[in-house]
Amino acid sequence: MILVSVFLSLILALTAVTEASSYWAAGSYAASVFSLGEVSVLSCYQKELYERYGIFGFHSDKETLETMVKNYASASFREDRSADRMVISLDSVTLYPEEFSLCKGDTLKKNMAECMKRQIPLEVLDWLGFQDALAGVFAGKTEGTASKGEGSEGNQASGGDGTEEDPYGFRTLRNSSVIELLPSVRKPAEGALSTEIKLPQNLDDLVSNSITEVLANLYVLSYFSNYTTELQERTTFFRNEAEYVIAGEYSDEANLREVQGYLTLLRTGLNALQIAEDPAKLEATMVLAAAISGPGAIWTQAAIVAGWAAAEALCDVSRLMQGKKVPIWKTEADWSLSIEGLRKWLVDGIEPETGDNGTEDTGKGLSYAEYLAILLFLTGSNLKLTRVMDLIQINLCGSSDGSFDLSRCYSGFRISCIWRQRERAFLPLNNQVRRYENTVTYFP
Repeated sequence: MILVSVFLSLILALTAVTEASSYWAAGSYAASVFSLGEVSVLSCYQKELYERYGIFGFHSDKETLETMVKNYASASFREDRSADRMVISLDSVTLYPEEFSLCKGDTLKKNMAECMKRQIPLEVLDWLGFQDALAGVFAGKTEGTASKGEGSEGNQASGGDGTEEDPYGFRTLRNSSVIELLPSVRKPAEGALSTEIKLPQNLDDLVSNSITEVLANLYVLSYFSNYTTELQERTTFFRNEAEYVIAGEYSDEANLREVQGYLTLLRTGLNALQIAEDPAKLEATMVLAAAISGPGAIWTQAAIVAGWAAAEALCDVSRLMQGKKVPIWKTEADWSLSIEGLRKWLVDGIEPETGDNGTEDTGKGLSYAEYLAILLFLTGSNLKLTRVMDLIQINLCGSSDGSFDLSRCYSGFRISCIWRQRERAFLPLNNQVRRYENTVTYFP
């Protein structure tokens, strides 16, 4: 009798061990199947989006993605016991891709930053090394001006629209159907563009956010053309894409005019500061003010300083548009407009010529594209990101996929699967409903 009791106890123990092993093995097996299903979703990424813009995203919808994972898992969990000894039954598969939409600014910015990390070492992303980082991005992309149709005065006057006769000319987006589908137009209506300012919780968050913002701005200048970019072929709708990110107008010419205005304002302020710091220039403005309004004409002198700074700024912008460089803080050798040229303009009505001071391009300073980087820092983050979305959607719709919609592109998803083992067991453990949950993202 004792032997029978021992034997039965041993059988029960072995059964319990077997059931527990089956339980854990089924969990591991189901997790591996669902994991492969996740990979199958990621493998259906939008190839053109990745190859052209370095951004990972799959173009689909929630129902299609759920069906894809469900079909893959169902094929793996076969009902034939000889093929699947776990005998797993799949109850439901639910995916939540909405929070990973590329039309969400944070998601897109993270993709842009990850893309740029492969091109620029993080150690140069400090303020002292920022210009070196820019030089690395612009190498081979912004040297000189475009060889044809680079936005010269002739192109501006003719209002080129990208016809065969002028394939590199300026264009204006007039198609209302295309405009209505742009993320920058739809997002405010859908309430998805948040204007809430979120302050960093600590210094680490502040540094991380700053680096991400720098990388996102460098991404714009690296992946989108601007006025001085040499185009080998026309693959974009707008010619002045970086200018569109800053100004947001549906016309190449209008975007360029606005950016020129911003650059003029920026350079006017810097030039006025330099005049105020230079005793020789201040004395020259005082002499000219006395010649115009008499001694002690302090307001006239202030007006002359402002006018000189603005006129010099116009010369600076003209040099930038020609592919030359202008230093942030200029020396006397970098100054283009002399006080004599300004006097002839104010007193004699003779408009000064650009560079009447005999200034030559020394190759020092910032280029037009590098000044765009400054303007990008002054542009709201949400505005920049939605305009980047606009450019991606316009270009991919026009070049590769007419049905492309960035709002249906996702860089990841959350998955929740409910399953169970269908076999009859001695222990209730194996018959209970079980859940698999995971968050899947991919940043190369």
